[in-house]
Amino acid sequence: MLFGGPYGGTVSRTLEKNATEIVHRWQEVGPELPEDLSIRTVIEVVNGTVSSQKTVRATFVAMFLGDASTLLSVLNRRLPELGLVRSVCTETSWIQSVLFWTDIRVGTSEIVLLQSNITVNYIKRKSDYVREPISRTGLESIWRKMIELEIPAMAFNPYEGMMAKISPTATPFPYRADNVWKIQICVILKSRNVPCRYAISAGSIEKLGHAAGS
Repeated sequence: MLFGGPYGGTVSRTLEKNATEIVHRWQEVGPELPEDLSIRTVIEVVNGTVSSQKTVRATFVAMFLGDASTLLSVLNRRLPELGLVRSVCTETSWIQSVLFWTDIRVGTSEIVLLQSNITVNYIKRKSDYVREPISRTGLESIWRKMIELEIPAMAFNPYEGMMAKISPTATPFPYRADNVWKIQICVILKSRNVPCRYAISAGSIEKLGHAAGS
């Protein structure tokens, strides 16, 4: 979990480890957290504990501007289902937090940000905006569809703090007030020359969007 001063790290849970309940609870808690704390949730299809079986993993990634003790106090009170412990909280500088969000190991020299030999990913994305929490049944429908399609990943981004205070008419970006979080569906392709089944999966993002709306 990316936490605070800023702190860095991740907390992940699979369906077998209560992911559905935690994500369902996150929907209510995420948009209402203090302005110095933001938690996004990344949902992915991964291998299950049994060979050849797939499951869904929810990874909670956040930034907290404060100390670990305060963070633990807030989350263990507001989202105890997550089971946050001090060992996953790592303090880092602002510039190092940029590395974290760019999927570069914290502790790497910041010079890497000036290098041009970056891996290029080809991505297809679709976004929707959520005003009411998705039911447990709806979440389970999403998980089944993700396992069926296998390739897509999803990110849930809460619109809390200042985002919630900006009127939809105040800027050219209207998706703020009244939207509690954004749901982003994506397929990441490593090359333009992808096999046909990946192209089909990318086209199936719409199906996942329909499941999300159930």
